[in-house]
Amino acid sequence: MILARHVLGFLAVEELPRIALDAILAGYDSPSLRQLAGTSEHDKEEANRLFAKSIRELGFQVPPASEAGLTLARNTAREVLSGAITPYDGAKLIWDRVYTRLPELKQLRLFVGLASEYEDDIKHRGEYDRQIIEECRSLVGQEMKKEI
Repeated sequence: MILARHVLGFLAVEELPRIALDAILAGYDSPSLRQLAGTSEHDKEEANRLFAKSIRELGFQVPPASEAGLTLARNTAREVLSGAITPYDGAKLIWDRVYTRLPELKQLRLFVGLASEYEDDIKHRGEYDRQIIEECRSLVGQEMKKEI
């Protein structure tokens, strides 16, 4: 999720030292990761350099933008399904944060339509919520099928 946020530009440089510390506490370790954890949040250039180096040292691959977008969309869908956010808010996030940047992800287009209709049609919002939840199930289900 962190790499997906990074690829799409949603990871603030100021967050990197805390993320590095969390990673160390979770059992990850590399020389650059330790340096990053101790870097000032104001030293943006150094934090970016150490973050990139940490990714390489830990053997992680930076995902392509489309994969990162689907990761963020699926995470949002899981939040909708868990009740952490409303169906409309989830669809709107997928629309605003992912689809507008990556319109080639056609499987997310329905979220745009449902969020738009939700905004325009007050009488049928309950039905749009149900449809958004079904789309979230489908999107998360696609990931599970891919893993099998």
